[in-house]
Amino acid sequence: MAGDWPDLRERLTNLGAIAEVVEAAPLDPDTRRLTLTRIARDATEAAELALGLAAQTSNGGDDWWHKDAQTW
Repeated sequence: MAGDWPDLRERLTNLGAIAEVVEAAPLDPDTRRLTLTRIARDATEAAELALGLAAQTSNGGDDWWHKDAQTW
């Protein structure tokens, strides 16, 4: 999965927002199941992106620490 650090940060922020909605609102069982399925899918995509970025960084690729130090 291609992406960069800001993309990963956005995905994680979105997951947090979804979790807040699930926690705050009572959901019927079908809606809860669909929401949890979406969370699982989005979390898997974020994890794959994070692993790709970790591999890229450890291979001497993207020097994210210096580029994004102010925001990451």
